[in-house]
Amino acid sequence: MPIEMSKTKSLLILMAILAVGAVLRLYAIDSQALWSDEGQTLTLSLWPIMDMISKPTDPTPFLYYALHQVFLSPDSSVAAVRSLSVVFGMAQLVLMFGLGRLCFGRAGGLLAAALMAVWSSHVDYSMEARAYALLGFLILLAFYGLILYVKRIREAASLSLRLLALALFAIGNVLSFYTHVIAAFSIAFTGALLFGFALSRPRRYWPEVAITFAVMAILAVPGVLRILAQVETGHEFNWLVQASPMTFISTVADMFFPIGFWDNPLTNSLDIRLDAKFVAIPVFALLLAVSLWFSRFTLARVAREQPILALLVLGCAVLPAAIWLVGYVGRPIFLGRVLLFCIPGLILLLVAMIVSQPRQRAIALSMATIGLWLASTLLFGMMREKQDWRGANGFLAAAVAPDDIIAMCPDFEYPALRHAASASVPVGRAVLLGDEKGALTLIEAGLGASRTWAADYFVASQRYDVRPTVTLDIQPGQSIWRVDGICWDGIVEYATLDRILAPIDPAPSAEWSQKAKYDDHILIRRYRVTQPASLTLRQGLGAGQQ
Repeated sequence: MPIEMSKTKSLLILMAILAVGAVLRLYAIDSQALWSDEGQTLTLSLWPIMDMISKPTDPTPFLYYALHQVFLSPDSSVAAVRSLSVVFGMAQLVLMFGLGRLCFGRAGGLLAAALMAVWSSHVDYSMEARAYALLGFLILLAFYGLILYVKRIREAASLSLRLLALALFAIGNVLSFYTHVIAAFSIAFTGALLFGFALSRPRRYWPEVAITFAVMAILAVPGVLRILAQVETGHEFNWLVQASPMTFISTVADMFFPIGFWDNPLTNSLDIRLDAKFVAIPVFALLLAVSLWFSRFTLARVAREQPILALLVLGCAVLPAAIWLVGYVGRPIFLGRVLLFCIPGLILLLVAMIVSQPRQRAIALSMATIGLWLASTLLFGMMREKQDWRGANGFLAAAVAPDDIIAMCPDFEYPALRHAASASVPVGRAVLLGDEKGALTLIEAGLGASRTWAADYFVASQRYDVRPTVTLDIQPGQSIWRVDGICWDGIVEYATLDRILAPIDPAPSAEWSQKAKYDDHILIRRYRVTQPASLTLRQGLGAGQQ
């Protein structure tokens, strides 16, 4: 028999769940500097909002950047920059409660919210200054609107209540389309579910559904035109490579399984993280399979009583593979973070298996399941390791002489490096950026010198071919400190710095590096100047630095 509880008790439990979720998402929010993609948020948000909507300014659509522009600035603190994602991550907990309650009553709603509150990958991406928490909220809103509409039809609710549900469905889907292109998969899937459900209902319901689709289509036109313009520029996701089957399995496990049991301080210190992972994945997969087997009659009953819910859960299980397989016939788009919107499907599946159990068993299973993911999150550390730009800035501040030069590769890493700069006195004489056009740009008269650094970088990075050139003379005794982030042999920026700096010092010394467990490390090398030379640079300095 499902667990029953009073409104007051459920409200108190929900408040406790939200408090735990907030603590997990705020505790580590300032523990690491912004990484490169978060740094790019600071400058991409400087585009005029109408340009974001109508022009291919970035592969990611405008909505998150527009919100960032309205509420934040490039000089906002790390915690503030990430706060939008915290807000939408927390909002998802409330929506998850609502969706779980629609499907399984108050107890089901509380269990669903509690699982999302402690879900490791959800906690992590609720503290990242990127669009994924907003995307998850909007897609979950569309899920909620779909299930609510189905419920309203079955209850023979009034037209106004049905239209409200359809409005939530439409708002979630349309705004998700303007948040990330991956939403197209969710929109197509939930649209198909609504269309199929409408066909199975009496014809009097068809006009309201048809109007919903028509409104969605009209509102999507600017976004479609923008995508077509972006395809013509060739700047869509051209940096991704197709994931192998093993990478697919590994990535899915990171998103949906308790990652902390293989990625934690102990496994990392013993260098057995990958070994532990490929032991843990079969264990958790087997545990899930056994749970499904013993719950097969319960799940069959849920599927008969709530077929749209069952299909929604099934879709959340299948869509990750669909997103991955697209890369074999088109452009690769598969990344772990684009799967986050599927987490509610697995949560609803777990809730369905638990809440129908006898009361004491259901409570025990709930505590065990929540405890499993909470332990994972605590072991993992809430936030995955990011690039250590604070460490890099600290080293540069201590090592770079006043006449030395800092050269950054690639240029898109500069906002993250610059945001983490905290020196009251500018570091070095100049900051140079290696760009994808094979040139160097003079962006700052010393790291930390410019109050308009974000605007200067925005202009310089968007107008490669119209900037004037300047000459920078260097003398023996000076050094050029090369900072390589996500920069490797084979890309234009790397080759540019090699070509320009190798004649100055063919054997630079590695002076500092980030010992990262992932690939996004940082390396700082020192090129010692032994002969006078001149560097021809694109001018990127703002008026305040001229």
